[in-house]
Amino acid sequence: MTQFPPEYEAWGWTPVTPDDLQSLKEQLGREPRSVIAVAARCRCGKPQVIVNRPLSPDESGRWTIFPTVFWLTSPYLVREVSVLEAAGWIGRLRRHLEDPTIARAMQASHAATARLRLRLVTPEEVEALREASPGQYRVLAESGVAGMRAFDGVKCLHAHLADYLGRSQANPDAVNPIGRAVAQLLLSRGVDLKGDCLPGSGRVAAIDVGSNSVRLFVGEWQAEEKTQGARPRLEPVHCDLDMTRLAAGVARQAEQDAGPGGRLREEAVEKTFAALARFAEKAAELGAAAPVGGATAAVRDAADGGEFLVQIWEKTGLSVPLLAAEREAELAFLGVLRGLEQQGPHSLAVVDVGGRSTEIVIGDASGEILWKGSFPLGAVRLTEACVTTDPIAPQEIDAMRKKARALLVEAEEAWKALGQRPEPLWVAAVGGTATTLAAIGLGLETYDPSAVHQSAWKLDDVTALIRRLSAMPLKERRSVTGLQPERADVIVAGLVILEQSLVALQREIFWVSEADLLQGLLWSRLG
Repeated sequence: MTQFPPEYEAWGWTPVTPDDLQSLKEQLGREPRSVIAVAARCRCGKPQVIVNRPLSPDESGRWTIFPTVFWLTSPYLVREVSVLEAAGWIGRLRRHLEDPTIARAMQASHAATARLRLRLVTPEEVEALREASPGQYRVLAESGVAGMRAFDGVKCLHAHLADYLGRSQANPDAVNPIGRAVAQLLLSRGVDLKGDCLPGSGRVAAIDVGSNSVRLFVGEWQAEEKTQGARPRLEPVHCDLDMTRLAAGVARQAEQDAGPGGRLREEAVEKTFAALARFAEKAAELGAAAPVGGATAAVRDAADGGEFLVQIWEKTGLSVPLLAAEREAELAFLGVLRGLEQQGPHSLAVVDVGGRSTEIVIGDASGEILWKGSFPLGAVRLTEACVTTDPIAPQEIDAMRKKARALLVEAEEAWKALGQRPEPLWVAAVGGTATTLAAIGLGLETYDPSAVHQSAWKLDDVTALIRRLSAMPLKERRSVTGLQPERADVIVAGLVILEQSLVALQREIFWVSEADLLQGLLWSRLG
């Protein structure tokens, strides 16, 4: 057996196994030929990008050239890239090459591909080809990505993405800019570069890049032994959170720039990269599959959100696609529903107060969503819009309530329209505002998820806490037991949003759920 070259391993490539060959046969619809390595795999370990041997002799001894070094085999990614091609993105990305900087980067990428192709065959084979067929030799030694001879065009986007995913570690200074643009488009459309599957056993992980914080959840699937065919349980193994305040300043910059959105602050971006790298390392240390991820409102609102997502991929190896607002709401609902211990007929409303947006979903016990809405209303956004004094002035509390109430009218009308349903409405609150309220109310010096999860609270508790915290100077607020110091400046705005959401839903009682978007990301992969 030929030893797997250390150089391939350094590039992140892995050997081809018999299981890989079977998977490739199913993916390609034929027997795979001349595969020398797997350049990228999905979370379940199946090939996504393979490395082809660029030069092989046939049975008669004649040389066969296959200039496409990397082949995209993942049916999921193939399908999603085809959607881009059908939408006219080949032509649009071709126009990107009119920019001299991008054109030079693409030229360097083509040249790097040619050099890599020569490194994948022996010098003796190269010399034999040069003598036998000078024309074929030039294809091997001089053509670029996917065998392109003209470097001023764009071939199929599948080839460029495969080259980007497979060659980035082999040639880090000559990354394919068109492939990178395709990856950015996919991430911005909610497509996961690590595939759409997830192991149905063992440990799994999810990461939420939120507007106020980055969160990690590691869980383990546990088989339900009582009932044959029952869904597994997702048992918590490890949780972590890092306050990065990614949303800070986005709204103010948007107003100044009069553009589609402000840009993410460099300090917050670097904090987020550091948190993600740490979380990826922790998930691997705990034996979890590569984390599933999702980015929310701050990235949706930022003008440079797509660029940020592809930088996450390049700097940390994590695929964190953008979640559309409605998708974020659906996943939060799913996470809460799967985390329910109570059973019985009911309608369920999930209120998710974030840093820049709030999602409300109303559904039933079967998982059917009856209504969902996302509102440009978050703890960071509302604080930036209304709070200028310390302590927070009563008139600023009134202004926040007025703004929240006006934006949440749609939720109030939706519940009224569904009000003839016979089941009672349960309300679950998720996110940092809700869990902080519970931690303060329970007097938790050390946060205890098991104590917080499904703890019951009243609307009056929220109103009383708003009154208490807003009367404190920020410095004093930072010392409140159960309140993270980094959240102290925005907690009052978050509580106002939670309060007004309960008013809109006409509920006096709610409970706090530790299961939320993170668990929803994992459950959604199991169908």
